[in-house]
Amino acid sequence: MSTKLVLVMIFFVGMLTLASYVPQVKANGTIYIRANGSVDPSTAPISSIDNITYTFTGNINDSIIVQRSNITIDGNGYTLQGTGSGTGLLLSDIYNITVKNTNVKNFTYGVYVSSSSCISIYENNITNNWYGIWPYYSSNGIIAGNNITNNEFGTLLFFSSFINISGNYMAKNNIDGIWVYYSSNNSVMGNIITASNDDGISLESSSNNTITSNNITESIEHGIALYESSNNSIYGNIMTRNHFHGIIVKTSSNNSVYGNNITANDWDGVNILDAANNKVYENTMEKNERGISVFQSSNYNNVYENNIANNKYGIHVWESSNYNSIVGNDITNNWYGIYLSYSSNNSIYHNNFVNNTRQAFVELAPSNIWDDDYPSGGNYWSDYDGVDVFGGSYQNEIGNDGIGDAHYTINANNTDNYPLMGMFSDFNATWQEKTYPLNIVSNSTVSNFDFGELVNLETGEWWRAIYFRVTGLDDTIGFCRILIPTALMNGTYKVFISWAEVPYTLLPCSNSTHSYLYFAYTHSTREVIIIPEFPSLLILPLFMMATLLAIIGCKRKHSK
Repeated sequence: MSTKLVLVMIFFVGMLTLASYVPQVKANGTIYIRANGSVDPSTAPISSIDNITYTFTGNINDSIIVQRSNITIDGNGYTLQGTGSGTGLLLSDIYNITVKNTNVKNFTYGVYVSSSSCISIYENNITNNWYGIWPYYSSNGIIAGNNITNNEFGTLLFFSSFINISGNYMAKNNIDGIWVYYSSNNSVMGNIITASNDDGISLESSSNNTITSNNITESIEHGIALYESSNNSIYGNIMTRNHFHGIIVKTSSNNSVYGNNITANDWDGVNILDAANNKVYENTMEKNERGISVFQSSNYNNVYENNIANNKYGIHVWESSNYNSIVGNDITNNWYGIYLSYSSNNSIYHNNFVNNTRQAFVELAPSNIWDDDYPSGGNYWSDYDGVDVFGGSYQNEIGNDGIGDAHYTINANNTDNYPLMGMFSDFNATWQEKTYPLNIVSNSTVSNFDFGELVNLETGEWWRAIYFRVTGLDDTIGFCRILIPTALMNGTYKVFISWAEVPYTLLPCSNSTHSYLYFAYTHSTREVIIIPEFPSLLILPLFMMATLLAIIGCKRKHSK
């Protein structure tokens, strides 16, 4: 049982007593908003002219128990203050309540919501309570725009669903900023969470929640933590300077962690611990101890298309973590690009290992796979000193194919059989509501990828076209090897570089489903356009006047 759960259980019996006892027995000074709309006692500093909106007219130094549904409680900037125990606002077995513009402080429970629905809590200051806001067995609520500080727990969701927690500022909550426990289908979005003692956001035994666009800094432990939780989406968050991990996924499965910026955390950017079948992709992880750690019997996880730079370990796979897929990542300027120990049967290919002090280090980790066979290829290694004169699955056929003729050896048991001669870039192109993957291997910097249509202004004919830009050191030789699905663009092709047609090689590994095109050029910054071969002559001046139109859903899957 987690430490925070033990702390909650200390108060759990008291919470159940509160839920069953306080609404029936009037404590000294407690204020009630009764089911019939009356305020009891009538002398309380709360006014209402319509029994719908209840407005504070002064500070209150005790608890409020709400028994009426379909109302708004407006604190009007006044303070609801306790003596360090009890509940500030109790909402139990009611619905459609709004609580706003209230200062709630010095209670055990600042705002406690039990077995209620459609509760909106916004633009309040909730400070110095043990629990700031606690929805319990509640649903369809909003907690937004609040200042929640100096509590033990900022916000807890217990057995609750369809709660939106958004746009809150949470600082110096001593245990967690937000704790989601046995709760599903909630959204935690756009919060600023700083200086929490344990975790900024913690999910425990929870599923199908969305955690997005939060800014989490200076947690004593983790920015975001998942414990025994599944099918959650963690994306678009910023996690910086947390003192353990940016994100930890522990004993959890089928979660997606993507598009996050995870920087300068003391330990790991993302830690996968005793966890399986999770996806970690399109994240930026810089200046952590480890970019990604896959640890302690973590199996069948997919780590792909991440930007991992300037960490001590780019990717660390260790302690019997097997059958993981590590594909298409940019791994740059780390001390170790990838470090494998006591782990096997991991697939590692289409990664770009660039200027790492030690590109790859393997200890007691036999039988890992470092390429995707021919012609897909292996990884790009910036220290590879081989050449590309031959092609084919045995690299014994005359002609370039973008793959090095010699193996890249990591150790005696780990070899990349098909090292790439240029960096690997992966793209998506959409045509007629279907998405097709393309990839490019090039020693140029590839940018501005688009897929759309060209129109011949003289004939009105439309042609599908692939467009991208290549850049390299002037007057050196550049090359591209591009994989094109034939369902996206079939037939023979024309390749234009800076509006001039250039020859290309259709590699022998092309087949009925995919075409591999290889072409070379002199470097500078060049525009590349690839189109199907026109049935009639293409007049160059007309082509130069053509307009790229209708760019349909093209998305570069990972910026290189």
